[in-house]
Amino acid sequence: MNIKQNLLYFLCKTIYRPLPIEENNVKHIISVEYKDLLIEKNTTFNVCKLNIQNKEYYFRECKKHVKFEEYLRNLINEYVDSLEDNNPLKLEFLKVRNTLMKPDVMRKLFRMGIVNDRSSKISYFFKSNDISIWGIQELENIELNELKDLFQYLWGEIYSYRLNAGLKKGLYQSFNASKSLATKKIADLLGIGYLIPEIELVKLVFPDGNEKIGTLMSAVNGIAPKKMLYAEKQKITPKFQRDCNSLNVLDAICHERDHRPGNYFVRLNSNGEVDSLEAFDNDAPMTFSLTGNINLVTYWGSSPLLLSDGALNLVHVDKKLAQKILKLKDEEIVNSLKLILSKIQVWFVCKRIHKMQKAIKHTMQKSADFFISDTEWNEKTITEELSSDTINSYLKIFCMSSRKEKNYDD
Repeated sequence: MNIKQNLLYFLCKTIYRPLPIEENNVKHIISVEYKDLLIEKNTTFNVCKLNIQNKEYYFRECKKHVKFEEYLRNLINEYVDSLEDNNPLKLEFLKVRNTLMKPDVMRKLFRMGIVNDRSSKISYFFKSNDISIWGIQELENIELNELKDLFQYLWGEIYSYRLNAGLKKGLYQSFNASKSLATKKIADLLGIGYLIPEIELVKLVFPDGNEKIGTLMSAVNGIAPKKMLYAEKQKITPKFQRDCNSLNVLDAICHERDHRPGNYFVRLNSNGEVDSLEAFDNDAPMTFSLTGNINLVTYWGSSPLLLSDGALNLVHVDKKLAQKILKLKDEEIVNSLKLILSKIQVWFVCKRIHKMQKAIKHTMQKSADFFISDTEWNEKTITEELSSDTINSYLKIFCMSSRKEKNYDD
């Protein structure tokens, strides 16, 4: 039993429940066809690629929070509908659905856990290929990879269902959407909106009258760091260094601990140097959690953001960003977030910003040249950061980390 995970589920039913989505918060209504939505593999919370007027977007649905039996049936129907007609799962659709909808199987699926928890049922299944853990041996005639694809689709949606347990039945699930939308709002407030793609709440309308509400995010152009060679990742610009450190500060304010290289793309300049980044996965479950702590350590092992004396534990930070943070008022924060996050979440955002303001002032007193302007980032500041024995920064993780992103079908 994962005690931390069960505590999170409990909090999501009580003080950490998300603010419900209201239909009047929808920014745009868009007419689409089912063929326009393509499910992306290997995402925790399922996302669909969507082409609108020759521009690429990503849509993540805010499903209605209904009874689990109905929710699971809808998931299975939705997944199978997306398959080719000759797919083994589609040919055996009724058998698959009836098997997964058995009460004892449903109980196991509800408690399947998450892939990153090695003690969970879903993690065991992907490692062992043992379908008996679900009690679905009657499906052993179906190709294992097809079943694994189905379970990859199911686990994130069931996880989302449990994270939204504090919502009343019939409301739209907002746990993940609220985090992505709020991250973008804060980035814009701080003048670093270019680090986070455009995202808004929309309603998709299909020819048969069916509707889906969810977030629509502009596709991020660039290169996945995992596809780059080590030597390619050494060719970086001072601007990229600045942006890495700005993202680290933003993450501390949002309490986002999952901005590893797999959750952003980078772009190259005309000289083939890594020049910028854009972070597209902004809804980790603990983002905007109820803590005033800004001494952030990411899941990929970045250094704590603060030193023991309360100063910032980075080589340098963008001066304009620091000035924006120092000028930020609670009223601005509340007005920007009040329709997205719960009151207690907004209160903790304000608390983290107060602490960041204090850390910035203390760092200014300690080091006059810590906060630097755009023209002051250079090869010297890059060398200073990469050669540091005490700081494992976002930049250092990008350039030097040997850790690999791993997917369920690797």
